[in-house]
Amino acid sequence: FFTISLTGFSSITYDIELQSGANLRSFPALPDDVSVANIFTPIVDELDGIIGEGVAANYIPGLGFVGSLVDVSPTAGYWIKTTSATDLEVTGMPSENLTYILHSGANLISYPFFGSQSLGDAIPDGLIDELSGIIGEGVAANYIPGLGFVGSLVNLSGTNGYWFIIESPINFSFNQPTGLSRSFEEPSEPPVGFEYVQSTEQSFYFIENIDGIEIGDWIVAYSNGNVVGAREWIGPYTDIPAMGFDGSISTIGYCESGQVPEFKVFKEGLGEGLSVSGVIPEWSSNEIYTLGSLQTNEIPSSVVLNPAYPNPFNPQTTISFSIPSDDSIQLGVYDSMGRIVADITSGFYQAGYYEFEWDAADFSSGIYFVKMEINGSIHMQKIMLLK
Repeated sequence: FFTISLTGFSSITYDIELQSGANLRSFPALPDDVSVANIFTPIVDELDGIIGEGVAANYIPGLGFVGSLVDVSPTAGYWIKTTSATDLEVTGMPSENLTYILHSGANLISYPFFGSQSLGDAIPDGLIDELSGIIGEGVAANYIPGLGFVGSLVNLSGTNGYWFIIESPINFSFNQPTGLSRSFEEPSEPPVGFEYVQSTEQSFYFIENIDGIEIGDWIVAYSNGNVVGAREWIGPYTDIPAMGFDGSISTIGYCESGQVPEFKVFKEGLGEGLSVSGVIPEWSSNEIYTLGSLQTNEIPSSVVLNPAYPNPFNPQTTISFSIPSDDSIQLGVYDSMGRIVADITSGFYQAGYYEFEWDAADFSSGIYFVKMEINGSIHMQKIMLLK
């Protein structure tokens, strides 16, 4: 993503390549003037905004740069949003002996060296103990005791930014590179039809196994009928990205907090794909989820609202349904007077099998009705809460 040239004995000039859209970047060398205006003015015609951790800047013709982001930090990462592909040239002094002060949760930071370094070589042992995961631009890594780092992110690279998700506050410094940088294989590009837009809001689902999946199959994530992520299966704990809505037109319909993305497995020659079922957490930005084994299901042949189980129940029951084609669903629980008492789910779902748990701990004993509306038809069943 960058090229370097020496301008003297102490400073370095380098180019950061920016694709159209969202780019997660950092600055391993900065000039004396670290103001946003000084660094980004050369690309204002292509610039659509800069987002840091809790801060942002935008260029307004006639006003210049506005917003809470005023200076660029060598320890920080930034989303640089552009309207077209361009290169950002920077001349400055390389960073030395940087200390990173991390809080619990997600920290948007830099990698301070040029070149690339494996996660195992770059990250000190003390940080690994507090590390819940690392998220880059469309890639992620998770640390599994006994396995080490898993996922599509295998190295840290100069000029890239990263979200480090930390359990407890910690201060650290990256290990110094010990030799020549190494090259690493990047994740395969999605096949035609599975493309998606890189968003500044993203999360990753690390899946240990999917029943019947094979190396080379593709797992595709959907939200509201839109492809929001895709990854080639490379073995246990493959990470599947799920992009979220970040306010831009190109990410309308992408994941939002509280939604559950849908996954399908595509094998060579299988046009429809196989729906994936199992326990899949709700989406939230900058999260890493570690899932166990999931199952693939053949596409259902008809719309079915399955009998709730258990029934009678106290206080939880599982409500499930299957649909043979992509459609909008409204699923709720109603009392004997026809009043809705629980909105189980609503939205656009891919063809497949789905299940939800209703916790009626706050409801009184009695008869209730589950009602599913789809494509103008209504499916209902009676359930009984006994306390």
